[in-house]
Amino acid sequence: MNAHNFLEVGAAALLVGDMEAKMKGQPWKYFGTADMPYLDQLLQPSPVTTVTNPASSSSHLRAITASKRTKAGPRQIWEESSVSTFRPRARPLFQYRHYSEQQPLKLNPNEVCEVIAAVCSEEPFLVNPNVMTVSSKLSKSGKPSMDAAVSVLIKLIIDMYVLDPGIAAPLTLSMLQEMLCSNRKECRIRAFDLILNLGVHAHLLEPVMTDVAPTIEEEYSQETYLDGEPQLTSEENAKNPSKTAGSSSAIDDFETWILNILHEILLFLVQMEEEEESVWAAALSCLLYFVCSRGKISRKRLNGLDIRVVKSLMEISRRNSWAEIVHCKLISMLTNMFYELSDESAESTISTPVFLVDQVDLIGGIEFIFLEYSLANSREERRNLYLVLFDYVLHQINETCIATGVSEYTVDEIQPLATLLTLVDAPEAFYISVKLGVQGLGEILRRSISEALARYPNSERLNMLLENITERYDVLVSSFTHLDKEFSHMIQITKSYKLPKSIEDPYLRTGIGSKVNRYWSTLHCLLHSHSIACRQNGYIWLGDLLISEISDEKDSDIWLNINTLRRRISRVGVAESSVASDIPLPVWLFCGLLKSKDSFIRWGFLFVLDRLLMRCKFLLDEKELMLFSSGNPEHTQEDSHLNKANAVIDIMSSALLLLCVINETDRINILKMCDILFSQVCLKVPPATPTTQGDGAQ
Repeated sequence: MNAHNFLEVGAAALLVGDMEAKMKGQPWKYFGTADMPYLDQLLQPSPVTTVTNPASSSSHLRAITASKRTKAGPRQIWEESSVSTFRPRARPLFQYRHYSEQQPLKLNPNEVCEVIAAVCSEEPFLVNPNVMTVSSKLSKSGKPSMDAAVSVLIKLIIDMYVLDPGIAAPLTLSMLQEMLCSNRKECRIRAFDLILNLGVHAHLLEPVMTDVAPTIEEEYSQETYLDGEPQLTSEENAKNPSKTAGSSSAIDDFETWILNILHEILLFLVQMEEEEESVWAAALSCLLYFVCSRGKISRKRLNGLDIRVVKSLMEISRRNSWAEIVHCKLISMLTNMFYELSDESAESTISTPVFLVDQVDLIGGIEFIFLEYSLANSREERRNLYLVLFDYVLHQINETCIATGVSEYTVDEIQPLATLLTLVDAPEAFYISVKLGVQGLGEILRRSISEALARYPNSERLNMLLENITERYDVLVSSFTHLDKEFSHMIQITKSYKLPKSIEDPYLRTGIGSKVNRYWSTLHCLLHSHSIACRQNGYIWLGDLLISEISDEKDSDIWLNINTLRRRISRVGVAESSVASDIPLPVWLFCGLLKSKDSFIRWGFLFVLDRLLMRCKFLLDEKELMLFSSGNPEHTQEDSHLNKANAVIDIMSSALLLLCVINETDRINILKMCDILFSQVCLKVPPATPTTQGDGAQ
């Protein structure tokens, strides 16, 4: 076939135009031939897939897919491809051929060091032309030298892996760790781009499947996913048809090798205390590429991943307000990493997951689970976190049984209680208890399901287990929502000496006066601490002091107290401490959180405000119930509801206005402001059930 015959094919001439003139009689000069110099072929840069460049990723993956759909034949490029694809292009570094058909890249040690140095360089697109001898022809390609260096490095790593995976792993790991130690975030992100590219190029290790027609019925292996149910899908089937025969493929082995390196790199990122959001986003994208298949996360591919990595991802997600679905999946990953399946290969029996209590210690204690529980937005998140708390309590109970010589509780005994607690919506009940500091919900749940246990033959033992569970639940919730014992005596002193002038009294400068000053300083330090546990104690302490401004005065009117607190919060925003000496210290400390330069300290202001508003609502509900039970003739329900709503909204408005005064710009704090506002002024309307969709439905 010559150029003339090619160009006169009907409408193809409209697409090609004057290409014949541009080629100047050498139509295939730019397509590359078999006798092209070997080094030229290898050093032509291919598009490097980056986590942050979806367009590049899509085109790269399409090229791999297209190569697997082609059929062998000397003339297939002309017979199978559309005319629009005929455009001059340099031959890429990877020709999408089976690795056995490619020659290893032969570079001397100096050239290898230069390639690695270029990729690890902190200057993203700067390579020394006098030193980079191997890239003498890279400048002709029109591509940045960094992309070319990454392409060469990918080839070198694959060569090392094929030669000896055991030697290649520590060398690759060391190089990636060096990149993560860079001061430039671009270099740290590039480390995960490199890992992602290795995963993409893993498909070059096996021959392209030719002339194999897909069958109508495919055999899928059962894979364990995070939702705990076997799915009729297979991650290997999507990437490697030969996997269905049960043989371990080269692709599978290579991806496992890369995944092990990725797990180590992610843990190294935690140990380096990485704070940059874009680096963690690249790390998460890279992780999901390897562990996901058809929208599901494979449980076994998380084996070997340190749970602290997922904890750090959750903290970054919370701090930077990542999408809710992302945070929900991270919680799902975290909760599943608390369990180990005894035998995942057994298909005939369903294995019982074993709770790994050591994982709780790795994340810093059960307090982190409680914190996420109190901030969870969806029922799925609360259910998953509740199950971890449930198994943690059961582990403590069984440890006590072993220590006292009593037989442990078996799965058959635990299952009925777990089912009944789920039926009474225990995850939501304990969420309210954790979020608002309400005590005694465990006892309420125990009474609600104790009668249902009477029909079981071992009801006495089950009731004893239920009592132990609810008691330990209440103890755990109290430890998170109430002050530590070391601060319990301090709060009583601070409640008695609230005003600045009471501390400055000359009669109190010795004895109790020195303790008062020390206790108020302790509260201030807790509120501004970098430790979550310390700040949590400070929030509880400050919240109790603020609510005491409303509820502790027995003879005063609660409405008057709420209005007074609202006016004091408004005054602090414009007043000086020397002028407004009649404002209590709890209000000063509360509003003083907004003066911090750290956004997470200012977030504490909103956290305390949220709990204060809910506790005000509870106090007003109790007041209304007392008036109703006393038969007060002046009490009207409609006026009471309106007054309660206005009182709570007035406090909210005065507090949120202070954030406008300081011109708050942190997006997390602004989102928290919106959350508080909507939670107070909006109603949650339950979805219509089928029973309501009748003739009378509006």
